Amino acid sequence: MSVAETSQHAVQRAGLFLGPVASLAFVFSGGADMAPDARAVLAVAILMALWWVSEALPVGATSLLPMILLPVCSSLSFRSEEHTSELQSHSDLVCRLLLEKK
Repeated sequence: MSVAETSQHAVQRAGLFLGPVASLAFVFSGGADMAPDARAVLAVAILMALWWVSEALPVGATSLLPMILLPVCSSLSFRSEEHTSELQSHSDLVCRLLLEKK
C-alpha cells in the first residue's frame, strides 16, 4: 500500500467517525433557537457534507441518508390516515377541492 492510499484510508476513517460526532454535537449544543425539524435537517446535512468530503461512504450511499434519517428524526411528516382516507374516494376529493376553492 502506498503512502497516498494510506492517507486516503485515514481520511475516510476520520470522516466516518467525525461525521456523526459533529452532527450529534450540533444537535445537542447548537441551534437552540431553531425549530427541532430544522435542527435535524441541518444535522443530517452536516453528516452528509463530512461524509462526501472524506468519501467515508460511497457518494450514492451518502445521498440516501436523508431518505433514511429524516423520517426517523420525524422531520418529514407523512400524511395522517385521516388525510389519506379522504383522498381515496374520487368523489370526496372533487367535493373537497370545490369547497376549498377561493
